[in-house]
Amino acid sequence: MEGRCKYCYKYYETGIKNNVKSFIIRLEKRANILTEDDIDIDNNEDNENENNNNDANEVEDLNLVLSVKDKIEQEFTNKLVNILNW
Repeated sequence: MEGRCKYCYKYYETGIKNNVKSFIIRLEKRANILTEDDIDIDNNEDNENENNNNDANEVEDLNLVLSVKDKIEQEFTNKLVNILNW
């Protein structure tokens, strides 16, 4: 830690952690938003097929959110390592 300002180090470390946490929370909240299509249960075959398509789209959306979350966490780790090596 020689040659580094402890205050600056903590300031950037805390700021980065808070920004990443809030961004991940926003992504997770978006994945948990339910629409009427999610709640509506109908035994009609047409609606059942439509719901199957919606479920597939929701799974794709959730996978995308998880992929983005993993990417952000990896980027956060890389930036934190850069700060530690600063």
